[in-house]
Amino acid sequence: MSSAHERRQDVWNDESSMEIERLESPAKRTEPINVALIDGSITWSIGLQERAEKAFTLPTPAGESPPFYIVRHRGVPFYYVHFHGVDFVSASGNVQVGFTRTWSALRVLGVRDVFSGAAAGSLHRDYRVGDIVVIDDFLDFSTHRPRSILMEIWERPPYIGAAFKEPTCPELRAILLQVAMSQYRDGRVHERGVLAQVEGHRFETPAEIRALKLLGGDFVAHHQASEAIYARELGMHYTALNFISNIGEGLEPGTAWASGEFARAHYALCTEILLDAVALAAQRTNTCTECPQPDTNPGNIRPEDVKLKPVWR
Repeated sequence: MSSAHERRQDVWNDESSMEIERLESPAKRTEPINVALIDGSITWSIGLQERAEKAFTLPTPAGESPPFYIVRHRGVPFYYVHFHGVDFVSASGNVQVGFTRTWSALRVLGVRDVFSGAAAGSLHRDYRVGDIVVIDDFLDFSTHRPRSILMEIWERPPYIGAAFKEPTCPELRAILLQVAMSQYRDGRVHERGVLAQVEGHRFETPAEIRALKLLGGDFVAHHQASEAIYARELGMHYTALNFISNIGEGLEPGTAWASGEFARAHYALCTEILLDAVALAAQRTNTCTECPQPDTNPGNIRPEDVKLKPVWR
């Protein structure tokens, strides 16, 4: 029987059939794109990249970016990128591609809004397999990935204390919740949830599940807390959806996982929710006062203070 790793690796290999252009800088467009969708485990089985009209990479201070796909939904173009890049590797082993390179490219592309999707494990019995959660807060227990994206792409960035009174964008959260509440019928939609981020690629022990719950977590996943931090530092608006695919070890007799068929069907539903939310966000007038709004000036740094690290492939 093939493992989840092998099934996902097949999907990444399939992507190579599409010509991916290596750009030196973003292509000029008459139709601007201001929204991106990052996904780790929901859309990979849907083949969203097969809908793309263009695929490209960009050089970054950490090397070549993962492929970015230009996809349309309801006539609205957006950027789509796999969190795991081209090759499926663990979150802790994918620091450069999944984090530094991806977010450096998002900044260069001038993205305003970022949506993210991922599967997650429940930390208590109130979150059941088949439920979805729209993140509103997080606990970051990662250790290997950059704590600040600015330290990775600037030579000597001045100290910037990113604020997290609202850890994710309230305007994007409202859009995602509106779509999820109206469309999702096969489980509950949790309007709020605290993500406990660990790095993977193994799953947690019963003791770790108990500890994460005691510390205030509602569910566990591997990359969206870092994404929320980088978005805030770079002046982007961010929100994320999680599909509860399993119950944490020790909370139920045996192991409670979504079956393959059940997961695929619900991933498809979650994908449509994310796509509809992306299309709505792309047409919004930004009035958010909680997230930084630095235009082209990430972190509100003065242009004369910015010295980017050189890009290389």
